Amino acid sequence: MAKQLKNEIKYNIQLTEEQKAVKAGVFDKDVTIILGDFGSGKTQTATLTALDLLFKKHISKIYITRPIDFRPTGYLTGTAKEKLYFHTYPMMQNFYSAYKKDLVDKLVEEGKIEVVPIDYLKGYTIDNAVMLIDEFEDISFADFRLILSRLGKDSKMIFTGSKEQIGVKNSCIPDILLLEDCPDVNFHVLSGRHRNDAIFKIFDYIDAKKNAIKEEIDTKKKVVSQ
Repeated sequence: MAKQLKNEIKYNIQLTEEQKAVKAGVFDKDVTIILGDFGSGKTQTATLTALDLLFKKHISKIYITRPIDFRPTGYLTGTAKEKLYFHTYPMMQNFYSAYKKDLVDKLVEEGKIEVVPIDYLKGYTIDNAVMLIDEFEDISFADFRLILSRLGKDSKMIFTGSKEQIGVKNSCIPDILLLEDCPDVNFHVLSGRHRNDAIFKIFDYIDAKKNAIKEEIDTKKKVVSQ
């Protein structure tokens, strides 16, 4: 049983109702899938939930990983740890947004938050920990299987990804969508918009223009065919 804290932890952000539903499901089940388009709050939900699991003593460590293209990494200066930091900064940024930066950095220094590249996961067993797998739409099902099979006792995994932003040919997303009704998976699709509203207005405008042009072309084709 998790140790109860005397005082409630104060985070820098407040989750929305749909994000709170995801978080509740994480506490209830060991495997969570969070899908959603850019800016829907996937990583924000995962990182804050992971901190809550850590602070409330449900787990003792947070592992973070994401698809990494190592080809440009050799051009970066610094140690291997420092080079990996560039790849995982989007997740660290969410940790900093959720909680005090100096305390998050202390957790990293103490080894309570650790980066693990997917390529080196073979042989790992994740015990008494939570693993966050970000941008998992860009991993294959073989990699998904590799990651999931690392899950040990008293541990949890949170996968965050977007079927709208797939950047590889062999994405695991088609297989993952089959898990929507799986009783052993906490499966959610977030619909929130947590970034600048101008982004969405611009993309909506482009889509509207494309549709208008398409309709105009279709109309001309019909006239010509008649």
